[in-house]
Amino acid sequence: MSDQLPIILNSLLSENKEERDDAQKKLNQFKKQKGSLIKLLQYAVIGGNENLNLQTQAAIALKNIIQSKWEDLNPNLGKAELKDSIIQAIIITPKVIQKQLLLVLEDIVENEYPKRWKTLKDELLGILNKEDINVKYGSLLVINTVVRCLGVKKGKQFKAFEDLLSNLVPALLQTALIIHQSNQMDERYAQILKEICKIFYLSAYHQLPAILKNINDLKNLIELMLSIVVKEIPDNIYV
Repeated sequence: MSDQLPIILNSLLSENKEERDDAQKKLNQFKKQKGSLIKLLQYAVIGGNENLNLQTQAAIALKNIIQSKWEDLNPNLGKAELKDSIIQAIIITPKVIQKQLLLVLEDIVENEYPKRWKTLKDELLGILNKEDINVKYGSLLVINTVVRCLGVKKGKQFKAFEDLLSNLVPALLQTALIIHQSNQMDERYAQILKEICKIFYLSAYHQLPAILKNINDLKNLIELMLSIVVKEIPDNIYV
């Protein structure tokens, strides 16, 4: 039925209610197939390319499956493959699809980190250190979602969050400092600074993580935030 996926997704957009209902039944059957999760992700990322609406429908369908209850999903649906691919997929997809895939990531992190996703820290550092400006921005969207998800944890789970931050905070500060000291401040660079500020805000919203209790790290962060406040950036970034 995988070769029928574009037809099913297209029918979900039909103005005819009977067609939509029939397409939903077929989609429900598709969801039970081996590898259905990764097939939906692949279509959301590269399927068709000529029809963003269908790709978005695939991303929405994937999100709805994941949000039903990750723990109860059969591994044969492609859970491991989805976890291995979701971060890269978020980075390379348009904003409308990113929005859905970030919700997928949130559920996976909630259920898998740290015990069943021990490589997450290295994956996040790897993409953050990429030189491509769009990849770097995409990595910050991913980190923002991870921090928002884990920052509310307590006990051992918060300790795992602190371990994650102990590696991310220096890299984030370095990224922000390089951009701040450069003469480039177009929209994308300003968006990167904005995301970094949001990440630090979320990191300390519920309780101050260990790395930000270090007076030198906290001093560097505060000085950077103050310098960003007075920096001239594009007006639309404030929205």
